[in-house]
Amino acid sequence: MEIPNQRRQPVFFDLPEHRISVISTPKCASSSLLKLLGPLLREDVDRVRAPQRIWKSYSVGPRELWDLKPDRFIVATVRNPWARVVSHYKDKVVAQLHDRLEQYGFRKGMPFEDYLDLIDRDYDIIKDFHVKRQVDMLFSAAACCLTSFCAQNGLQKTRRSSPNW
Repeated sequence: MEIPNQRRQPVFFDLPEHRISVISTPKCASSSLLKLLGPLLREDVDRVRAPQRIWKSYSVGPRELWDLKPDRFIVATVRNPWARVVSHYKDKVVAQLHDRLEQYGFRKGMPFEDYLDLIDRDYDIIKDFHVKRQVDMLFSAAACCLTSFCAQNGLQKTRRSSPNW
């Protein structure tokens, strides 16, 4: 399968003035994390767009992030891999096919089994971070953990067992 030119997906962000870096792991509440850290952004940043676009000027590559690691607090969120896959499928394939995915053979509303087969068969050529393993974003090429703190997404909604709870 020949893949056209890739648009770079920003995943690694750095706030040098605060010595904080963020690994924005897709489908793991990373947009919420970026919104939470929004007040730390420069005053001149346009804050009306999606969090990843707001943060684009703070984007760094994984190698640069590794070089910054000794001087940064690096935070990321992770999620149960199955929950992440289902979330990606529902949001980026069923609800609305993300244009970046078409080049890999994803089809809007494709059956879940076909979706899983496509990921399994073509994983090595799919360059979309929504599909990549979380571990591939959280570890350097030398298998060293990039994060200082990693939060798990997936707080479950609970039912109240009594009115006094």
